[in-house]
Amino acid sequence: MNGGNQANMEPGFQAMARLKPNIHSLQKNDPLYAELLNSGEASLGAWMVTNMKEFEDKGYSLGTTIQLQEGIFGSTACVAIVKGHKAKREALDAFVNRALSVQAQQGIAQEFFESPTNRKVRVPNELLRYVLPAEGSPVKLIDYNLEEFYKNKDSLLDKLNKVLLQ
Repeated sequence: MNGGNQANMEPGFQAMARLKPNIHSLQKNDPLYAELLNSGEASLGAWMVTNMKEFEDKGYSLGTTIQLQEGIFGSTACVAIVKGHKAKREALDAFVNRALSVQAQQGIAQEFFESPTNRKVRVPNELLRYVLPAEGSPVKLIDYNLEEFYKNKDSLLDKLNKVLLQ
């Protein structure tokens, strides 16, 4: 935001500081967040589709989308076989193969709004507001290092709170 990146967030913090007069609150409570949007007390928010889609489906006056010009942060969902496991390898391989199947990936996209990794999965048009196709998405993914973020999470959140709430 504002020309910064993960290694240099200061331009983003400066841009957010200009938004301070318009900040209602920083919410962690999904139902309260949805109520603020639904009542019109808050008019815009940034949150995960999986957290807010249920309120949209219940008829709350809010819309959810990933179609942002600036791009979105994407994170990886994965299935892993634990080193030293005691299960039979054939069963583990079958589980992973099932999780990556077209049918399972379509269900994960439909029910959990996770983008498929299987390139054979076609995301229905009505889900493109929430789910990226495996290939060919016009939505820009913003690159970030989640491990690095978690190392600095506390100081970043302190800075965010100072910029927006104090």
